[in-house]
Amino acid sequence: MSPQPRLTPKVLDLVTADRLDRGPARGLTAAHVEALIAVARTPEAFAERVSAPRAIQTLARGAKPEVAIPVLTQIVGDQDAPTTHRVIAARELGGIATAEAERALARRVSVPDPRVQEAVVKALGTFAGPGVMRQLVALTEVRDPGVRRQLALTRALISHRHGLDGRFLPPAAGTVRKPEEIEQKTTLTMSLKSERVTATDRARLTGSTYGIELAARAAALTCGRLQWTIFFNRELAPGTMAERLFARPWIAALMSRWFIEGKAAVVQHLILTRPEGREARVDVVRRDGELMYTGTAKAEGTGLTFSIADVERPGTAPLNITGRLGARGVELVTVVASGRRISARSAEPLVAR
Repeated sequence: MSPQPRLTPKVLDLVTADRLDRGPARGLTAAHVEALIAVARTPEAFAERVSAPRAIQTLARGAKPEVAIPVLTQIVGDQDAPTTHRVIAARELGGIATAEAERALARRVSVPDPRVQEAVVKALGTFAGPGVMRQLVALTEVRDPGVRRQLALTRALISHRHGLDGRFLPPAAGTVRKPEEIEQKTTLTMSLKSERVTATDRARLTGSTYGIELAARAAALTCGRLQWTIFFNRELAPGTMAERLFARPWIAALMSRWFIEGKAAVVQHLILTRPEGREARVDVVRRDGELMYTGTAKAEGTGLTFSIADVERPGTAPLNITGRLGARGVELVTVVASGRRISARSAEPLVAR
């Protein structure tokens, strides 16, 4: 029996399974990349305890796209590979976000494993162009509810990102709430951030920006103990939003929640808008395709008035707000907010986790 191969210290530092702190994936040589590919494909072949997911991530983020994409594509399509590895490879292809990565994902939209298919469709939603819409529309025999939900969102994201008329989320009605109906009220505030603070927040934002460029100013949203930054689409910056919002569908903003004591923000919701007569429909949708809140916006001078309500479903906190948004800031006119989410069994406390 031939001896198990061993890894160089640099590669081992990047792929050791039980380490939390790792060196940067910079300065990879051809030999490093070759070793990472081997770990990604056959981690069991090595004497050390190594992590294939770490190798997949390092390849995607440290190697040239023309080297990483074929390996990631092969892993996504390998039905003998663990589902977790295939899901991570699909997600990392979305992070590469090139035309070749789009083609690689598009070739895998019909993989039989529903969790892998969901990951492939989700990755396309983060950056893909109209060219993949035909393949996504052709996916009609989808039984898994998670895949169906993600498929609807990806179609909608492509439509909104590129201003297409057609594939939007199914409409849903918001629930009108009266203050006396809310058992455990909470505070909700919203304000515009300065360009300097927005730039700091942007540097701490992790993950995809869903194919949009972000405006110089964002908004702070606080609900109880939870904090978000709402990053606006640069094309819809406060002060110019009323001029453009009603022209076409948009991915209007990314709603990012803060974790690790304000050191990292992760997109949790996307704010999608589309014209409906003299108003614009506003949908706040979770990254997995669950519609959480819905409402409308109207032009008022150089700014907007808006009204948002929750879609009554498990996992949503009851909420009704109205307000105004313009270059000078945000004014909330009415706020009816609950500090407890609706669950399938009972209300769950709305606390930071």
